[in-house]
Amino acid sequence: MNSDGTTSRPCGDACGTMPSCAPLSVPYVPFQQQGSQKYSQADALANGTLFLMARINGTVWKINLAMLNNQDTYRFTKKLGALKGLRWEILSGEEQERLKSSVLRAVSLLTSGQVMPGSLLSVAVSPLSDLQVVKETPWKWVCTHSVSNGRQKKVSIPKAYPGFAPVPGLEPPMEPAPARWVLIGVSAALALLLGLAGFSTVESDKRAPEDVVAHTSLWDSPVVGFMNKCSVTEDANPLFHRLSLGFGNGEDKGPEGFMSGNVFATHLTGPILVKNPDFTDFLIRRIFERKGWELPEQLPVLPYEREAYEVTLRELMGRAGG
Repeated sequence: MNSDGTTSRPCGDACGTMPSCAPLSVPYVPFQQQGSQKYSQADALANGTLFLMARINGTVWKINLAMLNNQDTYRFTKKLGALKGLRWEILSGEEQERLKSSVLRAVSLLTSGQVMPGSLLSVAVSPLSDLQVVKETPWKWVCTHSVSNGRQKKVSIPKAYPGFAPVPGLEPPMEPAPARWVLIGVSAALALLLGLAGFSTVESDKRAPEDVVAHTSLWDSPVVGFMNKCSVTEDANPLFHRLSLGFGNGEDKGPEGFMSGNVFATHLTGPILVKNPDFTDFLIRRIFERKGWELPEQLPVLPYEREAYEVTLRELMGRAGG
C-alpha cells in the first residue's frame, strides 16, 4: 500500500521507482519477532589480571581498571592500555595511590545507594557478594558469588595478588604463582597479535536469539540490532554498559561487547552500521582522528537510514517498556 492509501502492483527486481515509503525499504529487517524465547546462561571463568580484586569492609570488589579510568572524576592515570590493558603493576606509586582513592570513593557511593544500578560506575566497580570458594588450583580460586534474583555466578580469581586471598582462612600467595604467570605471558603474546586481551568467552548449551537495544557512553543515541549467540563472556571491558532489551555478555540486560583502544566488538548484527547512523559517524570521526585527517564540517546526511533507525528504536523500546 502506498502512503496515500492506494495500492499498486508490485514491480519486479530492479524495475521501477521507489515508492514514497522508501525510508522503510532499506533492505534489512529492522526487528524480529516478538516474544523470543529466553534461555538460562552458563558461567564463564575470569582470566588474567586486568581486573583488580580488593577487600573493603569485608566484601571483595572486582574493579575494571580501564573502565574506571575512562570516567573523568575517577581517572588515576594517563596510560591508555590500548592493547595490554591497565594493570596494577604497571602503575606508578602515585597512580596506585590515586587508584586507591578512586576505588574507596566509588565503593562509598555504591554502598550508600547514591549511584543507580546499571550505571557505568556500578559496572566498573562491582561487589562479589557472599563469596564462596568451591575449588582451588595451584593458579587460581574458583568461587561463586550472589547476583540479582538470588542467583549464583561463578568467577575465577587468579593467584596473582601477593597477600590476597578471596575469603578468610585461606593462605594467600606470597608472590604470583609462576605457572600462572607463564600462562598470562602466553596470553599476552597472543593478545598483542590479535589486538584483544583480558576476557574469556565460553560456549553455552543454550542459544539467545533476540532483538537488542544497547547504550554506550561513547555517543548519545541507543544502538539497535539483533543477536543470535550461544556463549557467555566474562571480564570484558564492555562497549555497551547496559541493554534496555536483550542478553548481554553474561546476563539479561547486562553489559555487552568489548572495547580496547580502537578495537570495538559486539555480538549485534543488523548490519549494525547500516542500522545505526550515529555509530557509523562515531567510527568515521575516530578514523579521521586516528589518521590525523581534517574532519569535514558536516558528515553525509542519511535521511532514509535515520528514519528507519527511528522506526526500529520506537518499536523495540515499546517492547522493552521504555
